[in-house]
Amino acid sequence: MPPNVEVRRSARRRRTVSAYRDGDKVVVMVPSRLSKAEEEQWVATILERLRERERRRRRTDADLQARARE
Repeated sequence: MPPNVEVRRSARRRRTVSAYRDGDKVVVMVPSRLSKAEEEQWVATILERLRERERRRRRTDADLQARARE
């Protein structure tokens, strides 16, 4: 598991896996019934989704100038 990742298992969580940033740490919430292998697979998947979402949000000055011109 990558550094700065905290996995929280929840007995109340049934099907969904989610993640959010807490400072420099990523908190991944998973159902408690998942096996360790399933947990690792979901953590990798959710971290990639989070990176992609953040990449799309981050705009460069050139991107913002082009958008303003439009």
